[in-house]
Amino acid sequence: MAAHEKVILQGDSGTGFAAAKIEVVAIATAWQGRSFTTGERASDVLMSAVLTDVARRVPPRDARVFAIVHEENR
Repeated sequence: MAAHEKVILQGDSGTGFAAAKIEVVAIATAWQGRSFTTGERASDVLMSAVLTDVARRVPPRDARVFAIVHEENR
């Protein structure tokens, strides 16, 4: 499961800029750390799908992609 949205973020200078913010990326516990027969990790396939979805949005989302990673996700 994954979700992202178009946002306006504010830089240190106070200037706003458009970005795509990844809100959540989650993979079922049973698939964590597993790979497909091709050798690709399931989590890498999911993240690739999220970034592809961001890139193909109409109207296009900004090329900047941001995510906050929880400290427990080492």
